[in-house]
Amino acid sequence: MLLSAFAVDDDGFVTWVPSRTDGLQSYVLTWRPPLGTWTTHSSYTDPNSLKDTLVGLANGVHSFRIYASYTDGAYAESNTASITVPTPPPGPSGNPEPIDVEGFDCTAFPSLIQVMGTPGVGHSVKQLNLDTGGYSEIFSIPFNRTPSYTHLNGIGINPVDGALYGIMRVQGFGYLVRFDGAGNVAFLARVPAMSNAGDVDGQGRFVWPRGNSFYTLSGIADMDGFADPGDAANKSQITPVVTGTGGVADVAALRVDLGDGERPYAMGVNSWDHELRIWAYDDTPQAWTINLFENGSPAQLTNGGFGAAWSHEDRFYFASNSGAGVYEVLIDTIDLNAKTADIRRVANSQATAINDGTTCVGIDFVEPPPTTTTTTTPTTTTTEGPDTTESPDTTTTTTPTTEGPDTTEGPETTTTTTPTTEGPDTTESPETTTTTTEGPDTTTTTTELPATTTEPESTSPGTSDADGDGLSEIVEQSLGTDPNNPDTDGDGFTDSEEVNQLRSDPLDANDPGDETVRQALTRSEETSSDDGSFPLGGLIAALAGLAVAAGLALTAAGQAMWGRITQFFAGSILGALILGRKRDRCRHCNKPLTDQEGILVDENESYECADNPDGDHHQLKRRRES
Repeated sequence: MLLSAFAVDDDGFVTWVPSRTDGLQSYVLTWRPPLGTWTTHSSYTDPNSLKDTLVGLANGVHSFRIYASYTDGAYAESNTASITVPTPPPGPSGNPEPIDVEGFDCTAFPSLIQVMGTPGVGHSVKQLNLDTGGYSEIFSIPFNRTPSYTHLNGIGINPVDGALYGIMRVQGFGYLVRFDGAGNVAFLARVPAMSNAGDVDGQGRFVWPRGNSFYTLSGIADMDGFADPGDAANKSQITPVVTGTGGVADVAALRVDLGDGERPYAMGVNSWDHELRIWAYDDTPQAWTINLFENGSPAQLTNGGFGAAWSHEDRFYFASNSGAGVYEVLIDTIDLNAKTADIRRVANSQATAINDGTTCVGIDFVEPPPTTTTTTTPTTTTTEGPDTTESPDTTTTTTPTTEGPDTTEGPETTTTTTPTTEGPDTTESPETTTTTTEGPDTTTTTTELPATTTEPESTSPGTSDADGDGLSEIVEQSLGTDPNNPDTDGDGFTDSEEVNQLRSDPLDANDPGDETVRQALTRSEETSSDDGSFPLGGLIAALAGLAVAAGLALTAAGQAMWGRITQFFAGSILGALILGRKRDRCRHCNKPLTDQEGILVDENESYECADNPDGDHHQLKRRRES
């Protein structure tokens, strides 16, 4: 089913085309208004009905889907088509009220700063403790202030006047604002659109990407600020200085030499492909996509986005929203021709959702010293030689790293200590062995050998996880995935991540999260969880657990029976309803979405999507044509 829609003034026009007409019985059109939820709009028993008109629509985004049913019991679901009914921006107040804003006190808060949002509450300015990874609040701005707002992001501290700047959304429009801890917000200019990313550079220019476009606005410290957004200057039609790349949740500005002399750059890490985006925005603007490496190998950054970026004295840092830490991109390793750069982890951080980073110019930023991370186990037997076989007991390793202060130790351990250096090069003595006995039951062995093999503990068929992707063989058999390949479809996500987190198809590399067996016409006609999703991975795992408990996974006959059970579920209508229900997903970042009072939010209750090229919010995936 292919559905299209367009708006003329406040009227909406929808048309649809089925790919199969044989046995076509009826259609149902579903609709979601700007502040509502999905509901049935109209039913059509005439198979030749292929269009409809909705008149007098409210301002905002309206979304539509069409469903077709067939005489043989089959059904088809269209893509989601959306239209926007124009909403005019706030007009001049007639009595402009200038607003004075105090500068941010960098002396009192000489740290990395993050502005973090809480759905339904507002945004708070917090400082990050690099030793603990924790945050402490400095001040907050509630959503229900006057005028109220819905978004605040793209934060930067202006070195010219010392004030905090950012982009705030009011009545659906983005405004450059200046704000302080006393609750003052000065509206300076209406910008082309809201953005998640932004910063103020050393010359006092506000810089920000929006989709695949990059903008700058000079002299912001001299711009007048007003209490009413309608009195702000109109900069909504400014032209981007460079286009061609985007998808970042925050940027930081810095002036460095990357091979062509010192130039102003902005940098941010893409939330989806985990690659560095760089923009040069001087007289010869350019944009690059850079592959990141850590210790000589491609960087293995976590999913979830990178919503905070900082620059300090020609150095660039970014934080993982998942709480995996703060990283530095080593500026002198950036090669714009080879499109490569090295990173290193420098500090801890907590998991965050709605956030943006900034920092004061000239603060005394001290990196945490390298720490020791130690894991312990009871005993280990190590044999000298080029090929080493170990018992199933693990080896405790103490390695000087920069990964946080946490250290766990036990009284009786076996430790293999390997000195390492940052980057790919490591110097070792190839055949040096020292054995020391500590007490009657403890052996400490320091060994540096060319190769070591560990024989794993055997597990029963069906319950083992040969490829280490988090799914047992019996679950992989039920899903049709390769039990010896952690990423069956080769899309960069493990089979377990696709089934249990992304709710996507582990057999389809080209359409992660876009395969929907069935989505009911309206929520009221279904039995579902509160967020409209069904835990597919959890159901399969539960059924597989019952199969293992019953002994089905332990024999060839049992596994064959389990296969027939799952085939029955997958091939039946009940199976389609149970195994096929998947949560609606964002078409840009693929995160599962739920509707909260007309706003699409992800599992972290965040409405923001760094991967949306045309906005900063989540949008529903378009379903496959049937």
